[in-house]
Amino acid sequence: MSKLTRQRRKDRARYKVKSLSSRFRLSVFISHQHIHTQIIDDVNGNTVASASTVEKAFNAKSSRNKEAATLIGQSIAARAKTTGVTALVFDRGVRKYHPGGKLDLIATAVREGGILI
Repeated sequence: MSKLTRQRRKDRARYKVKSLSSRFRLSVFISHQHIHTQIIDDVNGNTVASASTVEKAFNAKSSRNKEAATLIGQSIAARAKTTGVTALVFDRGVRKYHPGGKLDLIATAVREGGILI
């Protein structure tokens, strides 16, 4: 997949999420080594909360497997509750949403944490 194709897919996904909702946005980025999540307020343009496998508090065998995705989802849900966020829009970015995949596990963990997606 070319760089331009990836950028177009990301822009298309973000445009739909940003234009159709006034809720906070849960942005997920999965690199080759780590998983990063952010809760973003697009109206004010700031990050409300974030969680990542880079943090020292994170302890798992791997920082990119499905277990790590579940732990990051639980962590971001807890941080969202402390900041008062109750509803989010899921921004998958460039990645496709597969049932049983990492994005699905993150979203499921956030839903189980009491946040509406």
